[in-house]
Order: sequence, then C-alpha cells, then structure tokens
Amino acid sequence: YSSSQFLNGLFSEMLNGARPKRKRNTIGTKFRDDLTKLLSNISESEPSFIRCIKSNERSNVGIFESLYVLKQLRYTGITEVCRIR
Repeated sequence: YSSSQFLNGLFSEMLNGARPKRKRNTIGTKFRDDLTKLLSNISESEPSFIRCIKSNERSNVGIFESLYVLKQLRYTGITEVCRIR
C-alpha cells in the first residue's frame, strides 16, 4: 500500500487480488513456445542414426558390389567416423 492515491489507483487490481489480463496469443508467441518445447525435447534425448547402404545399384538380391558400397560409406562420412574412433 502507498500513501499516494495515484499509485494505489494504478495497482488497485493487484491489491484486490484480481488477476492481470492475459497476453494475447499471437503467431510469434506460439512459435516461441513451440520452439522452446522442441529444444527441450532435443536436449533431453539421445539421438541415434541409422544409415541404409545398398549392396548394389539395382538392389538385386545376392549381389554385392564392394566399390559401390565403399562409395556410399565415404559419401555418408562413415569411413571418417571409423577412422576417428
């Protein structure tokens, strides 16, 4: 409480226990809230990746083309990961 009537008038809603007006939901606030939730989910997870390698160019059963497989492994960076570890 204040001895100033002006200040008491400004904050009369808060002093009487009334809730302040809610903010309007805008696209910006929705985007910010969704982004915060997404970042929270990402930070709590442990991502893993699955790489699919084709054994041959035509996906024929029982045929293994080693140069084709090696090219895919190099392109996806898997050979670098193996080299580092």
